[in-house]
Amino acid sequence: MSLPTPAALLRTLCLASLCTLGLTHAASAQQYPTKPVRIVVPYTPGGGIDVLARLVSAKLTEMWGQSVYVENRPGAGANLGVDLVAKSAPDGYSFVIVSNTVALAASSASKPSYDLFKDLTAAALATRAPFVLGVNPKAGATTVKGLLDVAKNRPGGLNFASAGQGTTTHLAIELLKRRTGMPALHVPYKGSGPAMTDLLDGRVDALFATAAAIMPYARDNRLLALAVTGKTRSPSAPGVPTMIEAGVSNFEVVVWFGFLAPAGTPSAILHKFHADMSKVLAMPDVAEKLKGQGQDVAAMGPEDFGVFLREEVTTWADVVRQANLKFD
Repeated sequence: MSLPTPAALLRTLCLASLCTLGLTHAASAQQYPTKPVRIVVPYTPGGGIDVLARLVSAKLTEMWGQSVYVENRPGAGANLGVDLVAKSAPDGYSFVIVSNTVALAASSASKPSYDLFKDLTAAALATRAPFVLGVNPKAGATTVKGLLDVAKNRPGGLNFASAGQGTTTHLAIELLKRRTGMPALHVPYKGSGPAMTDLLDGRVDALFATAAAIMPYARDNRLLALAVTGKTRSPSAPGVPTMIEAGVSNFEVVVWFGFLAPAGTPSAILHKFHADMSKVLAMPDVAEKLKGQGQDVAAMGPEDFGVFLREEVTTWADVVRQANLKFD
């Protein structure tokens, strides 16, 4: 019987090492977590993303019998908190909950201090919240087609409010302009609250905002909810058609919340985090609270979330470039 060649021995040793490493990671995931887990929120307390993080952390603490705590690290347009986790140990004990902001930051000319795809890895998408196109009745349109007609026939177009330059509410306007040729004057505000106030008072014509913000006023007939911006209708506004149903093809804008971990975090731990977080999101009390905020559960695993994240960066990079937008 011939002896194996040195190359064959080397291949066997490498395969054995990979198998041992895989078994080690699997065993590690079964025992995980063995110490407190940190979820960094790169915003101040109180917003929708903070509420979601605290819901998830409380339920995971009960499920795992190990503390899962929230740490708010606002600053630098959310880059401070994301960068903190990007530089953390890839051991499964640090996550950051993020929104569309990371995709917009990666799409802008001024890049953040971290590389979204080299320094971080997708763990799980948690929720999506499509916008509702809210319109003041004084604008004179009751459908999306009617709104586009009004805009095209009015000198200067309609006044579209946003929560600020470079926000998702702003880019939704730019995407609508690209898809339809609609003329519009962008009116940026310092937050969605002031924008909503002026929309209700008729000082601006339209605004993309969450269902939680628009629908109470639509039910009181103070605003018209013309369309939602997801690919499918939202449970938070089931009677409102999608933009695609309303005749605007290839239009989807959602505010999403998801979890990232440092690059190199073991895959088995990422999948365990996703699986257990999905169980949390399926709990009736959690789902009810999220629905009240206009968030639709959209649990997505590491691989699918990673693909989705790259698609988001590509979409918004195109919008930013085509509209020649400059962000501070």
